[in-house]
Amino acid sequence: MVNKIIFLGTAGDSILVSKQYRSSGGIILQFYNTQFHIDPGPNTTQKAAEAKIHLRENTALLISSPDIINSNDTNITINAMTYEGMDPKGVLVTNNTILNGNENIRPIIGQKQKTYVEKIITLQPNKRIAIENIEIQGIDTTNDNNLCFKFYTKDFTLVYAGNTGFDKHLLDQYAGTNILILNVKNLKDDKPHELNIEQAEKIITEIKPNLTIITGFGFSMLKADPTFVARELKIKTGQQIIAAKDGMIVEPDSYRAQAKQKSLLGM
Repeated sequence: MVNKIIFLGTAGDSILVSKQYRSSGGIILQFYNTQFHIDPGPNTTQKAAEAKIHLRENTALLISSPDIINSNDTNITINAMTYEGMDPKGVLVTNNTILNGNENIRPIIGQKQKTYVEKIITLQPNKRIAIENIEIQGIDTTNDNNLCFKFYTKDFTLVYAGNTGFDKHLLDQYAGTNILILNVKNLKDDKPHELNIEQAEKIITEIKPNLTIITGFGFSMLKADPTFVARELKIKTGQQIIAAKDGMIVEPDSYRAQAKQKSLLGM
């Protein structure tokens, strides 16, 4: 199987989805015959069907945020993975807040759905787990309710930074990344726990990944045209940058570094 990153949707807020400007549904990673599904937002099943993605084939479901745009279709995705619990399978990876809620956030995962998967892992920042032959490290965000992910494969390293603002201490966790996926919601607005394009530029300039993909767009980014913004950002940074589109497929092997980062598994 060719390694693929498939963007079921690229919306960063529910307004874009409700007005059908952009879709959601999350990101599919197909790495070495293992399928990871990150952040199944609204209309996941429809967008997966359009992309010819079989949710039953998910090996792991990873939820980074309790926001609707990231987690709305979590339970229906688990149902699809497991035939509504008739054939439990898969691993659910998230943090304790998303799994069980807190005083301000309701639990995202239904009690029945918790029994449908074979394993639930509550991942903490800077901790690593292994699923098949791929390591996944938890990554901090500027929002304590959120969690993001760094994937170590034998050929490349990928970071999904998720919903976060800019903080210099996060740069150390992004270091050594071949492929960086940034949710850049805003063009210029400076909002807590959300990236704008200037902050994205700082991250890319520091990390220098082989490829940066910007996604998770809000209205100001959409109005400015993400493809144009990515082109301008590429000129400023001298780095390879593309703007995700709904249904876009990227083959990460085309962008992997010649020097491979060694993981705990010795890959």
